[in-house]
Amino acid sequence: MIQYLSACLNEEVSSRQQSHLQTYTRQAKFPALKTLEEFDFTAIPALPKAKILGLAEGKFIQGRENVVCMGASGTGKTGIKSIEWTPQNGEYISSNILTLDLLSLL
Repeated sequence: MIQYLSACLNEEVSSRQQSHLQTYTRQAKFPALKTLEEFDFTAIPALPKAKILGLAEGKFIQGRENVVCMGASGTGKTGIKSIEWTPQNGEYISSNILTLDLLSLL
């Protein structure tokens, strides 16, 4: 009986975590999510893989720093934004906003 209740509670916790992730993703206006392992660094050779992997450690979050992705079309900005950062870095809420949209808020 205890094992059954434990399994039910674990399933409920997992379901709520997934629901929160979906809500945060929708609110952040991210494109479809990928994991860091799914990201194809060979598609954009100029993208600094070491720097991106460093960001995945989440030190910028703990330091309350922002990350701004800038560059010409096809340089990997959207791909980097679509990486599912939350599971690697704990429960943090992030946001995705285009420069023009940000400027319109000022």
